[in-house]
Amino acid sequence: MFYQLPNGRVLEISTEQYFLMSDEELDYLLAYNYGDIVENPWHGSILTKHCKTLEDNPEIMRELTDIPGIDKLLDLDIEIEEE
Repeated sequence: MFYQLPNGRVLEISTEQYFLMSDEELDYLLAYNYGDIVENPWHGSILTKHCKTLEDNPEIMRELTDIPGIDKLLDLDIEIEEE
């Protein structure tokens, strides 16, 4: 996650790291101007990253709604529990 210090600088830390930090540690980061100045509102946005599609990685499973019904019925790997 991105955390913006009161001086405007931004740092990237996990939520676990944030919750484990004390007030003294946050004051230390603030005092030493730790972090970057981010002026781009889209910095780190998923909209600017390129995603791999299904064609790029054939190991990604297709959604069940994209599989034709006949393929679902003929799938031999399916485990059916019989009572």
